[in-house]
Amino acid sequence: MKARSFLFIFCTLTLVSCKSTSVHETAMIDSKISTKVSETATVNDTLNISGRGGVDVFFVDEINGIKVFNAFKNTTRANFGQNKYLYLGFHRAVPVEPIKLKLVGAIYRSAPIFYITNSDYGVEGVIEFVPSKGQRYIVNGSLSQNDSRIWVEDIDGNIVSEIVTRKTVGKQIFTENIVNKARDNVELDSKSSLDIFHKLHLGEHTDLIIAKLGKPDRVEIKKSIFSKDKAHYFYNELGKLTFTVAAAKPQYLISRVPKFNDSTLKPTNFYHILNIGDSNSLRELGKFSYVQNLSDIELLDALANKVWAEKKSQNRHMNDAICWFIRVLGQTENTRYVAMLQKINDDKNLSRKLRKYAKAAISNLARKNKDVELFIPNEPSY
Repeated sequence: MKARSFLFIFCTLTLVSCKSTSVHETAMIDSKISTKVSETATVNDTLNISGRGGVDVFFVDEINGIKVFNAFKNTTRANFGQNKYLYLGFHRAVPVEPIKLKLVGAIYRSAPIFYITNSDYGVEGVIEFVPSKGQRYIVNGSLSQNDSRIWVEDIDGNIVSEIVTRKTVGKQIFTENIVNKARDNVELDSKSSLDIFHKLHLGEHTDLIIAKLGKPDRVEIKKSIFSKDKAHYFYNELGKLTFTVAAAKPQYLISRVPKFNDSTLKPTNFYHILNIGDSNSLRELGKFSYVQNLSDIELLDALANKVWAEKKSQNRHMNDAICWFIRVLGQTENTRYVAMLQKINDDKNLSRKLRKYAKAAISNLARKNKDVELFIPNEPSY
C-alpha cells in the first residue's frame, strides 16, 4: 500500500509539472459526467490537519469509473515547488441518479520522500450512491494505523452511504464496505451554530458553509503581492473563517478561528467545546483559558482530564492544545494536579514537548499551598 501511494503521488507531481490546467477548466471536465441530466447534487471533498507531517484528504477519485479532479490533486498542484503549504478543497456536481463513487482517504505530504519514511494509513473503495436533487454532500473519514474509514455524509453530518473500512490485524490488511447502522436524522435547525462552526471541515466551499451558517456578518478580501489572496468571513458570535480566493471569489476553507468570550467559561459551554472541538478549537480554548487565568476547579478538572486522555496523541496540533491546558493548570494556585503532571513528566514514551511543559507546571505549583485533595484523572476508554 505504501509503495502504491508513493507511485500515485510521484505520478501526480509529474503530471502537475508537465501540464497546468485551471481549476475552472478541470471543473468543466468533471461536469461532463453530469451533462446528460439537468438535475444535480454537489459532493465536497474535505481535509483534516492530522499532525502526521501533512494533511488527511478525503476525496472522490472516480465517478462511474471516470477519473475526476479532487482536493488531493488541487492541493498537490497548489504546493508544487512552493515553500509555504496550502491545503485546498474541491467540489463537483454529480447527477441525481445511481452512481458509483471511488472514495479515497490519503495523507498529503509536502515531499514524495515523506511517503516512504512515514506509515501509510490510506483507505479506498467504491460505493454505490444515489444523491438527492439540490443536496450538498461531504466526503469525510478518519485515518489511523489500525482502522481507517471513509464515507459520504449530508449537510447535517448524517452518514448517507456505505462506509469503506481498512483494518490492520497483525500484518494483514482487510478492506470492506459496511452499512452504517446509526443513521440519526438530525435536522440542521436542531444543531446550534456553535456546534456547526466547530465541526466545519477544511476544504468546504463557501456555498456549503453559507448553507450551514448563513451569510457572514462581515467579509474582507485581503490581496497580497507575495502570496495567495484570502477572504475572511466574520461571524460576530462564532469567529473568523478564512478562504482561498479564485477569480475574485472566495472558494475553500483553509482556516477557522473560534471566538471566545465570558460565556465560554460557563460550565455547559466549556464542556461542550471540550467534547466537540477539534485540535484547532481546543488550542484556542487553551490560550483563552490561560489569558483569563482560569480558576474554576470544575473547569480545571475538565482540562486535566482532557490532558490525561490525549497525552499520547500523535496529532501535533492536539499536542499544542494539551500543552496550553498544562500551562493553565500550572498557573493556578492549586497543587491538586501535581501528581498527574509528575506522571506525565516521568513517562519517557510521551513527547518531550509535553513533558517539558509538565515539568514547568510542576515547578510553579511546588511553591503553592500543598494542603489539597489530589486530582485523580478519569482513565480514557478506547
